[in-house]
Amino acid sequence: MPSLDLQSALSQSPNQVSCVLENERVILDTNSGSYFQLSSVGSDIWDKIGQNKTIATILRELANEYDQSSEIIEKEALDFIETLLQKKLVI
Repeated sequence: MPSLDLQSALSQSPNQVSCVLENERVILDTNSGSYFQLSSVGSDIWDKIGQNKTIATILRELANEYDQSSEIIEKEALDFIETLLQKKLVI
């Protein structure tokens, strides 16, 4: 997969439904019927994608919110976003 353009903003796919159940975010892919459970950081990223923020803005905000090196945050967040793209949960 080509590298992500950090200045692009992704959108949550119209083919999904997400909600919080018992303090955990879950996403239902309405095409496949698959459910995905997100970690708290994954849920934060998901919410930021829903706010139409650029990937660069999401990474910057995560670096300010979590006590971790920006390199680790960037790698893990980009890996997660790549997975969302592969699963077609974001467009």
